[in-house]
Amino acid sequence: MSFVELGTNLDDVKDKEVVPEGEYGLVIEDAKYTVKEGKHNVNVRLSVEGMPMARSVFHNISLPNAEDEAGKRETKLLFLKRFLEKFKIPFSGNGFNEEDFPGKFAKCKLILDEYNGQINNKIKM
Repeated sequence: MSFVELGTNLDDVKDKEVVPEGEYGLVIEDAKYTVKEGKHNVNVRLSVEGMPMARSVFHNISLPNAEDEAGKRETKLLFLKRFLEKFKIPFSGNGFNEEDFPGKFAKCKLILDEYNGQINNKIKM
């Protein structure tokens, strides 16, 4: 294999950083509805307002599935409703539009969380 010229010095490329725990303004960059192995989710990517070197914050909203028992279904719906209301995302009695997510803003508490050996920020709802 030959040398691949990138046109930039990789030594100058810096990873974005987690922010200390606290309250921050968050902006939804994108949201994607997914179905994997029968599980329905909305995966949301957010940025920390005014902090371009902050790592993106990823938030997964687990939606109810046919197999969920009543208590689990109610908990999932409650978490979904809290998120929609917090970010002022419109919803009707029986659903929402994922296209309404990008650009929405809310102040949220971020905490530090470890996932697969890496420290990231996580929304504390």
